[in-house]
Amino acid sequence: MVKLDVSNAFNSIRRDHLLECCRELVPFAYPLVHLSYACSSILMFNDIPIYSATGVQQGDPLGPVLFALGVNSIAHFVRSPVNIWYLDDATISGPPDAVFDDLRVILPSLSDIGLSINADKSKIVNIALNPSDFTASISTCRGILSDVRITDKSNLTILGAPMGPSALECSLAGKISHLSKMIDKLKVIEPHVAFFLLRNHFSVPKILYTLRCAPCFQRGDLLSDLDNILSLGTSSLCNLAFDDPGWTQASLPVRWGGLGLRSYSDLALPHSYPLITLLVLSQTSFLETSPNGNCPKFTLQPEVGGRLGLVRSCPTLNLYSVNGTKSLVRQSSKACFLSPINTVSLASVQVAVKAAVSG
Repeated sequence: MVKLDVSNAFNSIRRDHLLECCRELVPFAYPLVHLSYACSSILMFNDIPIYSATGVQQGDPLGPVLFALGVNSIAHFVRSPVNIWYLDDATISGPPDAVFDDLRVILPSLSDIGLSINADKSKIVNIALNPSDFTASISTCRGILSDVRITDKSNLTILGAPMGPSALECSLAGKISHLSKMIDKLKVIEPHVAFFLLRNHFSVPKILYTLRCAPCFQRGDLLSDLDNILSLGTSSLCNLAFDDPGWTQASLPVRWGGLGLRSYSDLALPHSYPLITLLVLSQTSFLETSPNGNCPKFTLQPEVGGRLGLVRSCPTLNLYSVNGTKSLVRQSSKACFLSPINTVSLASVQVAVKAAVSG
């Protein structure tokens, strides 16, 4: 796997290329984009005009969309089995030859539109190669990206989401350290302001993305550490002590009489619910029709429940489409997935997942 970082991406992409892509892919927006970017923008610094002729303007609501349009053709050219792009972050993974062939095309293609790869921040990760093959792959990769860094897969993240148990542990440990440091810094300012910042910025809001992208509920010990640090920090800032019932009350939402300092442990499983639902859909397999013969039956195998972190006994779950229409499941070399038309309804999947979680 190779993770690519584009240097100064939004300020470097060629505007003429953006205009061409916009006219081709989003013609209805072209007049507005042409009005904004056909000529150099003038930025003022101490009454000195600075002419901006490349990139999208910071703060422009169309900026991310225009950049995505600009790299769209390059992203779709990639032939590696795993191809993940989000604006200026790209992750490609697959057999070494396929990945390196893609890199040999991506780098000059990006250069043609004014972009370059920051090799110092780009990473290569060994997912499944034996050590000797990976060593050879590193040499080949450094012939393309000279300063690419080697990263252990135990610390692998994609778009900020930890991949695997070790990466999840490392991510949560980082959240613990960050929360402790922020509480220490908040102690030097006025308590009301400190409490406001802690509740609305530095506690749960800082971890919501991780809770939604990874099965954090599997690490109850680390979540409990976060809860303890938050409780002790709040006690210090507000000059009061919480007993167990008091902290339970304080961790409720404001509309329920609490302080809005939500418990990490309480939020972990509900926020992972959409992730579990997607995993259930990706792991289902077509078995047989239902007893009435008019809607398909899908089975979630017990070992899948184990991978989802359902540590209690997870019986086989039968999922039926409630609308009675037949659905097909196609099996490919990459994944097993439902056809986009007439799929198992989300309601039936939700019922099954709730049953599995509740035991």
